[in-house]
Amino acid sequence: MRSIFRLMSLIVMLLIPATAFAGTAPPTYGPVTDTTVSIGLRFEFGDVVKPSVVGAVRTTNTSEDNVVTGALFDVAVPFGPDQNFLPTIRLMGVFGNPDVQGLAGVGFEFGENQGILAVGAQIKHLEGGVHVGFDGSFAPYAGASTYGGPPERSMTTLPPPG
Repeated sequence: MRSIFRLMSLIVMLLIPATAFAGTAPPTYGPVTDTTVSIGLRFEFGDVVKPSVVGAVRTTNTSEDNVVTGALFDVAVPFGPDQNFLPTIRLMGVFGNPDVQGLAGVGFEFGENQGILAVGAQIKHLEGGVHVGFDGSFAPYAGASTYGGPPERSMTTLPPPG
Protein backbone atom coordinates (compact mmCIF):
# COMPACT_ATOMS: atom_id res chain seq x y z
CA MET A 1 0.00 0.00 0.00
CA ARG A 2 2.83 2.34 0.88
CA SER A 3 4.54 1.81 -2.52
CA ILE A 4 1.30 2.54 -4.38
CA PHE A 5 0.92 5.78 -2.39
CA ARG A 6 4.52 6.79 -3.27
CA LEU A 7 3.93 6.03 -6.95
CA MET A 8 0.71 8.07 -7.00
CA SER A 9 2.45 10.96 -5.19
CA LEU A 10 5.30 10.92 -7.72
CA ILE A 11 2.87 10.97 -10.66
CA VAL A 12 0.97 13.95 -9.19
CA MET A 13 4.23 15.82 -8.52
CA LEU A 14 5.37 15.27 -12.10
CA LEU A 15 2.03 16.33 -13.58
CA ILE A 16 2.09 19.77 -11.95
CA PRO A 17 5.24 21.05 -13.76
CA ALA A 18 4.30 19.20 -16.94
CA THR A 19 1.02 21.12 -17.23
CA ALA A 20 2.87 24.40 -16.72
CA PHE A 21 4.92 23.75 -19.87
CA ALA A 22 2.10 22.32 -21.98
CA GLY A 23 1.76 24.04 -25.35
CA THR A 24 5.19 25.70 -25.42
CA ALA A 25 7.72 24.84 -28.07
CA PRO A 26 11.33 24.09 -27.20
CA PRO A 27 13.74 27.01 -27.69
CA THR A 28 15.41 27.36 -31.08
CA TYR A 29 18.24 29.53 -32.31
CA GLY A 30 17.61 32.22 -34.88
CA PRO A 31 19.98 34.20 -37.13
CA VAL A 32 21.55 37.45 -35.96
CA THR A 33 22.55 40.44 -38.09
CA ASP A 34 24.98 42.93 -36.56
CA THR A 35 26.80 46.09 -37.65
CA THR A 36 29.74 47.19 -35.51
CA VAL A 37 32.21 50.08 -35.57
CA SER A 38 35.69 49.51 -34.13
CA ILE A 39 39.04 51.24 -33.76
CA GLY A 40 42.48 49.69 -33.39
CA LEU A 41 46.15 49.52 -34.31
CA ARG A 42 47.66 47.63 -37.25
CA PHE A 43 51.32 47.00 -37.97
CA GLU A 44 52.34 46.29 -41.57
CA PHE A 45 55.70 44.61 -42.05
CA GLY A 46 56.90 45.57 -45.54
CA ASP A 47 60.21 47.36 -46.24
CA VAL A 48 59.70 49.13 -42.91
CA VAL A 49 57.32 48.50 -40.02
CA LYS A 50 54.36 50.80 -40.58
CA PRO A 51 52.03 51.38 -37.60
CA SER A 52 48.53 52.60 -38.45
CA VAL A 53 45.41 53.69 -36.62
CA VAL A 54 42.47 51.76 -38.10
CA GLY A 55 38.78 52.58 -38.11
CA ALA A 56 36.46 49.82 -39.34
CA VAL A 57 32.80 49.07 -39.96
CA ARG A 58 31.75 45.42 -40.09
CA THR A 59 28.36 44.00 -40.90
CA THR A 60 27.84 40.31 -40.26
CA ASN A 61 25.07 37.75 -40.31
CA THR A 62 25.32 34.70 -38.04
CA SER A 63 23.02 32.00 -39.44
CA GLU A 64 21.07 29.37 -37.53
CA ASP A 65 23.99 26.99 -38.17
CA ASN A 66 26.52 29.49 -36.67
CA VAL A 67 27.98 30.38 -40.09
CA VAL A 68 29.19 33.98 -40.17
CA THR A 69 29.14 35.93 -43.45
CA GLY A 70 29.48 39.64 -44.02
CA ALA A 71 31.59 42.56 -45.14
CA LEU A 72 34.27 44.80 -43.68
CA PHE A 73 35.31 48.31 -44.68
CA ASP A 74 38.32 49.86 -42.97
CA VAL A 75 40.60 52.87 -43.26
CA ALA A 76 44.14 52.68 -41.87
CA VAL A 77 46.09 55.92 -41.40
CA PRO A 78 49.84 55.37 -40.87
CA PHE A 79 51.62 57.47 -38.26
CA GLY A 80 55.21 57.96 -37.22
CA PRO A 81 58.23 60.05 -38.23
CA ASP A 82 58.75 58.36 -41.61
CA GLN A 83 55.09 58.06 -42.56
CA ASN A 84 53.13 60.28 -44.91
CA PHE A 85 49.69 59.86 -43.23
CA LEU A 86 48.20 58.70 -46.55
CA PRO A 87 45.56 56.04 -45.75
CA THR A 88 44.98 52.51 -46.94
CA ILE A 89 41.34 51.59 -47.53
CA ARG A 90 40.02 48.03 -47.85
CA LEU A 91 36.71 46.37 -48.68
CA MET A 92 36.69 42.74 -47.60
CA GLY A 93 34.35 39.78 -47.39
CA VAL A 94 34.01 37.91 -44.10
CA PHE A 95 33.32 34.17 -43.75
CA GLY A 96 33.68 31.73 -40.88
CA ASN A 97 32.17 31.02 -37.48
CA PRO A 98 31.78 33.18 -34.34
CA ASP A 99 35.29 32.25 -33.15
CA VAL A 100 37.39 32.62 -36.36
CA GLN A 101 36.58 34.46 -39.59
CA GLY A 102 38.53 34.54 -42.82
CA LEU A 103 38.93 37.85 -44.68
CA ALA A 104 39.54 38.42 -48.38
CA GLY A 105 39.19 41.54 -50.50
CA VAL A 106 40.71 44.47 -52.29
CA GLY A 107 41.90 47.90 -51.32
CA PHE A 108 43.94 50.91 -52.29
CA GLU A 109 47.14 52.15 -50.65
CA PHE A 110 47.37 55.90 -51.22
CA GLY A 111 50.96 56.10 -49.88
CA GLU A 112 52.17 53.73 -52.63
CA ASN A 113 49.49 54.83 -55.11
CA GLN A 114 48.53 51.23 -55.91
CA GLY A 115 45.80 48.67 -55.45
CA ILE A 116 46.22 45.75 -53.07
CA LEU A 117 44.75 42.32 -52.54
CA ALA A 118 44.25 41.48 -48.87
CA VAL A 119 43.83 38.05 -47.27
CA GLY A 120 43.69 37.37 -43.55
CA ALA A 121 41.91 36.00 -40.51
CA GLN A 122 40.46 37.51 -37.38
CA ILE A 123 39.52 36.36 -33.92
CA LYS A 124 38.15 38.44 -31.07
CA HIS A 125 40.23 41.63 -30.84
CA LEU A 126 43.06 40.30 -33.13
CA GLU A 127 43.62 40.22 -36.88
CA GLY A 128 46.45 39.13 -39.16
CA GLY A 129 47.14 38.52 -42.82
CA VAL A 130 48.97 39.78 -45.85
CA HIS A 131 48.66 42.62 -48.36
CA VAL A 132 49.84 41.88 -51.88
CA GLY A 133 50.38 44.97 -54.04
CA PHE A 134 49.52 44.99 -57.73
CA ASP A 135 53.23 45.65 -58.31
CA GLY A 136 54.09 42.33 -56.60
CA SER A 137 55.03 43.76 -53.20
CA PHE A 138 54.25 41.59 -50.20
CA ALA A 139 53.50 42.95 -46.69
CA PRO A 140 52.24 40.83 -43.76
CA TYR A 141 50.21 42.67 -41.14
CA ALA A 142 48.97 42.12 -37.58
CA GLY A 143 46.61 44.21 -35.52
CA ALA A 144 44.44 44.57 -32.45
CA SER A 145 41.10 46.35 -32.19
CA THR A 146 38.02 46.89 -30.08
CA TYR A 147 36.08 44.43 -32.27
CA GLY A 148 34.94 41.55 -30.07
CA GLY A 149 33.68 39.33 -32.88
CA PRO A 150 30.28 38.65 -34.40
CA PRO A 151 27.39 37.81 -32.08
CA GLU A 152 26.33 34.24 -31.37
CA ARG A 153 22.94 33.06 -32.54
CA SER A 154 20.05 34.38 -30.49
CA MET A 155 17.78 32.01 -28.62
CA THR A 156 14.13 32.46 -29.53
CA THR A 157 11.07 30.57 -28.37
CA LEU A 158 8.56 29.83 -31.07
CA PRO A 159 4.84 30.32 -30.32
CA PRO A 160 2.81 27.19 -29.58
CA PRO A 161 1.39 25.45 -32.64
CA GLY A 162 -2.22 26.05 -33.49
